[in-house]
Amino acid sequence: MEPAPSAPRPRTVAEIDLSVPPEREGPRPPGGFGELFAPLAALDVRTKPSYTDCWITGSPDLRDPVSYNTDAGSVSVGLADNGETMYCLTPREYAYPDRMNALVMDMMDDIRDAYRRDGGSLDRDSVMGMTRAVLTERWDDLREASGSDDADAVVRDVCAIVYRHSVGPGIFDAILADPHIEDVYVDAPCWTNRIHVTLNTSGAPPTSWRRLAR
Repeated sequence: MEPAPSAPRPRTVAEIDLSVPPEREGPRPPGGFGELFAPLAALDVRTKPSYTDCWITGSPDLRDPVSYNTDAGSVSVGLADNGETMYCLTPREYAYPDRMNALVMDMMDDIRDAYRRDGGSLDRDSVMGMTRAVLTERWDDLREASGSDDADAVVRDVCAIVYRHSVGPGIFDAILADPHIEDVYVDAPCWTNRIHVTLNTSGAPPTSWRRLAR
C-alpha cells in the first residue's frame, strides 16, 4: 500500500524570530523591529491613487525583462523566480505626485457635480471634453503640479485618466491600451487575485521577448 499523502503545508511568506536565546544574547540591530520589518514590507507593498479601484504591487526582479511604454503607462515583461511570465504595468496616474492626483480628483468631482446639475451624456468624448474645458481654466495649477510645459501631453493624459476612473473601465482601460494584449481575465474573488493577460508577441519582438514566447 502506498502511504497516505501528507497534508499540504501552509504557505509561509516569511518568519522572523525577534527573540535571542539568553546564552547567545547580543546587541540588537540598530532600529530594532522597524529595521527588520522594512525589507519584508517592501516585498508586499501595494499602492494606488485614492480615486482608483485597483492596487498594484512593486515589480519583482525579472529575468530577461522587456520594457516599453504605452499611451497609458510603462510595462515590464519578464520571467519571475518561479518561472512564470510576469506582466507588470504601472499606469501613468500611479506614478503621479500627490498634487497631480489631487488635481485629477478635483476634475472628477467637477464632472460629477456638472452631471448632477445639468445632466447630459457621459460617454468618453463628453467626459474628456468637459475635463479639457475645466483644465484650460486651471492650466497654471496643472503646470505647477506636473512640472511640465507640454500642455497638450499633460491635458491629454489627465483627460484620459479622468474618463478611465470616473465612467470608464478603470485599470482595464490602461491594460487594453497595450496593443500586445489579446485577452484579460480575473479569477474570483477579484479583490484577492491578480489580473491575468494573454500577450501577442507576433511581429518583430526583441530577442529577449522571443525567449519569453517559447
